[in-house]
Amino acid sequence: CTNAAPPVITSVDSASGYGRYTYFASGSWLEIKGTNLADPADPPLTASTYPGQWTASDFSGVNAPTMLDGISVSINGKPAYVWYLSPTQLNVQAPEDATVGNVSITATNCNATSSPFSLTHVSLAPGFLTPTSFNAAGTQYMLAQFASDGAYVLNTSIGAALGINSRPAKPGDLIVAYGIGFGDVTPSILPGVIVHQSDTLINPVTISFGATNATLAYSGLSNGFVGLYQFNIFVPPGLANGDYQINVTQNGTKVPQTMHLTVHN
Repeated sequence: CTNAAPPVITSVDSASGYGRYTYFASGSWLEIKGTNLADPADPPLTASTYPGQWTASDFSGVNAPTMLDGISVSINGKPAYVWYLSPTQLNVQAPEDATVGNVSITATNCNATSSPFSLTHVSLAPGFLTPTSFNAAGTQYMLAQFASDGAYVLNTSIGAALGINSRPAKPGDLIVAYGIGFGDVTPSILPGVIVHQSDTLINPVTISFGATNATLAYSGLSNGFVGLYQFNIFVPPGLANGDYQINVTQNGTKVPQTMHLTVHN
């Protein structure tokens, strides 16, 4: 370890591609930013593939690591699951915790522990994947894929500019979207565990294209991942061509994201 300075946390938010909230829930993915968070000389930071990220060897069976190359994070006194590290950013999954209110977050490098950073823990913090690259001319699109072939639900010209295979959705198509922070599922699967079974959200979600409700074929954690929720959505029948704002509620509370999908018959 060549990092002799203690870590300093300057900000913590939920994952930027999923809403970047100033609050989080159990199982949410967080971006911790600051200085001296990891040793800049740590070899995994310069790995040829997925630098700084956990690998299969870091897992204990299906359980994700709570320490990655000597770096750990504590949230309300409980160990978080460390997915990515760099000297200026750590990406972690929040552990299970029933607390509601402000909690302390600390990071520990190979020499010391940071001063605590306060962030609000809530019961639900739902957010869908809406990467900044999917923002075109001021319109933010949700990242969704066709269940049939994995192509992205996006105007073909926008997808071509991004170098990806895309097309608009048609009424009746089955598409797949992704999120974090949607809370407990049944059968129970705790944070920090690779999912190997189908499950169902305990707190129900509704999705509409504008004012037209969609049918969900699946809403739960995504198989083979840690802390990623999957939503299999049937595009409603009868929609005219155009961009539709995707409105989402969970337990009747609106998800605070403005996002769209393109439909073309």
